[in-house]
Amino acid sequence: MLHEMLRRAALKDLDADDEIRPSGELRQSKGESGMAADESRNGDRERDREIGRYRQAAISTLEQLEWIVGYLHKIRKPELARAVDRNRKQIIEKIR
Repeated sequence: MLHEMLRRAALKDLDADDEIRPSGELRQSKGESGMAADESRNGDRERDREIGRYRQAAISTLEQLEWIVGYLHKIRKPELARAVDRNRKQIIEKIR
């Protein structure tokens, strides 16, 4: 569920002609030709990889926060667990 929310947030700025490959890589439609198109595609690939790294980092961080909330409940720190959970939920809302 969390991964799907992040994916949707990352895809908000896509154009109708853009293509998302099964690997998750984004291919934007460009009307360029020659070397400029190759450079643009290389830049797009690099940007796509960077977006993927940030997306994975965000997912990992939110999963860690979720684990921390459960741990805090187990060690009988419910007030702290609620505060961390509220913050985690606010982060999720902001990235939607």
